[in-house]
Amino acid sequence: MSYRPKLAVIMVLVIAVSFGIGGGALITASFEASLEEQINAALDDHENLRERIWLICSIAGADTQSLSQLELGRMQGLSVHGTDGTILLDIVPECLNTGLLPVPEQNACVYVQREDAYGYGLLIRSLLIWEDTTFDILVRYDMSSCYAARRIQIELFRKIYAVVIGIGILTALIISWSMTRKLKRISHTARAIQQGDLSARSGVDGQDEFGLLSQDFDAMAESLQSSINRIQSEMARQEAFMGAFAHELKTPMTAIIGYGDLLRRDNLRDETRLMAAEYIVSEGKRLERLSHKLLELLLLQNEEIQMAEQSLPDMIADVQAMVAPLMEERGIVFHCRCDSGTVCLEPDLIRALLYNLLDNAMKAIDADGVITLFCERSDTACRFVVSDNGRGMSLKDLENITEAFYRADKARSRKQGGAGLGLTLCREIIRIHQGELHFSSIPGQGTTVTVTIPARRDTE
Repeated sequence: MSYRPKLAVIMVLVIAVSFGIGGGALITASFEASLEEQINAALDDHENLRERIWLICSIAGADTQSLSQLELGRMQGLSVHGTDGTILLDIVPECLNTGLLPVPEQNACVYVQREDAYGYGLLIRSLLIWEDTTFDILVRYDMSSCYAARRIQIELFRKIYAVVIGIGILTALIISWSMTRKLKRISHTARAIQQGDLSARSGVDGQDEFGLLSQDFDAMAESLQSSINRIQSEMARQEAFMGAFAHELKTPMTAIIGYGDLLRRDNLRDETRLMAAEYIVSEGKRLERLSHKLLELLLLQNEEIQMAEQSLPDMIADVQAMVAPLMEERGIVFHCRCDSGTVCLEPDLIRALLYNLLDNAMKAIDADGVITLFCERSDTACRFVVSDNGRGMSLKDLENITEAFYRADKARSRKQGGAGLGLTLCREIIRIHQGELHFSSIPGQGTTVTVTIPARRDTE
C-alpha cells in the first residue's frame, strides 16, 4: 500500500475512534446523569409517600380503607403489608417482586433497578413503624423514559457517526492527496533526473516541511547538475588535452623518425646528414621542453605550496636580470617599475609566472617592441601588469588562451619553440595563490596581462 491510502486510512481511523469514544462517553454520561436524577426523584417521592402513609394512619387509622386514599402518581405499582403478612394495600401487584430486595432496616430503604415485562423499573422497599404496627412498603417507579432517551440518542449518534465518517473519509482523501501530491512531484523529479534529465526541478512552493524539502531537493539537483556539467567539461578538456598532447608528440616524433631513417642511408652528403642531425636535436629539445612543462603542471596540481613573505623589489630584480639579455638580443625596450614592500607568496612560482608572461610578450613582437612590467602593492592585494605593443589577440583567442596546447598562431609558436603550456602553468600558479588573471588585447596594438594576488600574512 502506498503512502497516500495509508495516510487516508490512518486519518479515518483516528476520526472514527476519537469520535466514537467521545460520542459514547457523552451518551453514557448523559444517561447516567438522567438516571441518577430520576432515581433521586423516585427516592424523594418515596419519602413523601411514607409521610403521607404516616399522616393517613395518624388521622384515619392503619387499615385498608384509609390507605386506599393513596394515589399512584409517578408510581407504577404500590404494596403495603404488615409484618404479620396482612395485606393493607396492593396496587398492580404483578409488577412488584419483594424477593428482589432484602428487608431494610427500620426507617431506611433499599432499591434496585430491573428490567421485566413491564420495562425498566426501580423497586424501592422500606419499613415504616407507626405505633405498634410496622409497614412493609414496596414501590415500583417506571424508568423506561430514561432508557428510551438513551436509545434515541444512540440511534441519532449512529446516523451522525456515519455522516462524520463519510465526511472524514472525503476529508482524509483530499488532505492525503494534497500532502502526497508534493511528494509525488519530488519523486517524479527524482525519476526524471535518474533518467538523465538534469534540468528537472520539483518547484514545490510553501514554507512547510514539503516546501523546504523541495527547496533542498532542487538545490541538491542544481548542485548535482553543476557538478556533472563541471565533470563533463573537465572530461572534455581532458580529451582535448590528450588529443593535443598526442598531436604535439606526433609532429616531433615524425620528424625524428623521418630524419633518423634518412641518416641510416650510406650515400648522404655531409650537408644533408648535418641538417638531419640538427632537426633531430631540435625536435628532441622540443619534446624535452614539453615533458618539463607537463611535469611542472603535475607538480602544481599535486603538491602543497608553502607561502612566505618576500620582498617585491628583490623578486622583480631577479626576473629583470633573467629576461633583460634576451630582450636586448632581440632589440626590445624593457621598462620595469615596482613598489616597495613585501607580500606573502611562493617566489619561485611567481618568478616562473612573470617569466612565462614576458616570454609570451617577446614572442608576440615582430619589431620595435616595447614591453612594460610593473608591480603595485596595496593593503588588500598585489598586482603585476605585463603589457606589450605586439600583434595582439582576437576575442576568441583570449577566451581560450589559458587552455593547454592552445596557440593563437600555431605556426609561429612552433617555430619559436613554444609548447602551448606556458599560460596553463600561469593559470595554475594563480589558482594556488587564490588570485585572478585578466587579459585585454587589441589586434595589431598589443596585449596587457594583469595578475592580482590577494595580500595575506605568512601566518595564515
